[in-house]
Amino acid sequence: YDLECAGTLSDRLLHNTSIEEAISQLELDLSGMQTALQARNAADTPKLAGLQKADGGWGWCFSDNSDPWISGQALLALTRATELGYEVDAAVINSGADYLRGQLQPVNRLGDASEVNRQAFFIYVLAAAGDDVADDADALVAEHRALLDPYAKALLALAYEANGAAGDNQDALLTDLNDEVVMSATG
Repeated sequence: YDLECAGTLSDRLLHNTSIEEAISQLELDLSGMQTALQARNAADTPKLAGLQKADGGWGWCFSDNSDPWISGQALLALTRATELGYEVDAAVINSGADYLRGQLQPVNRLGDASEVNRQAFFIYVLAAAGDDVADDADALVAEHRALLDPYAKALLALAYEANGAAGDNQDALLTDLNDEVVMSATG
């Protein structure tokens, strides 16, 4: 498969920007690794941005069509890259967010956990990209909190945090996560 397609580039960029940020925040003495990551991230960021389709999304290596999951991952990767100072045209982020916003479904049309979790991921990505998603998150929590898997609850809690919208729903999600923790004899 093509290592320069949206799926592989966004996956690599998400991982590498996370590692680059961790090295910096933790003040680790890994200058060689950090330099290599910066070079890779500086090369991957424009490549990924350049693979955006006319509708604002990104697609699989073998397809001319945009895919919502790949688009969410690509938008998140490019958002993370901009947070670290890599240049991404605002039009790419805005168009990607528009595409992803178009993938959100009315909560009363979501039928199962996979659809609810997908919606939570999209809401999180949009929050990371700077959208105000508190109303969308509130609607999803109100309608489908019981269907949310733990990772989706965590993503929604982070979306609330990104929007500065901490409140009852974020508290409820964090309580749910706490209640779902399985403690062992070793802690």
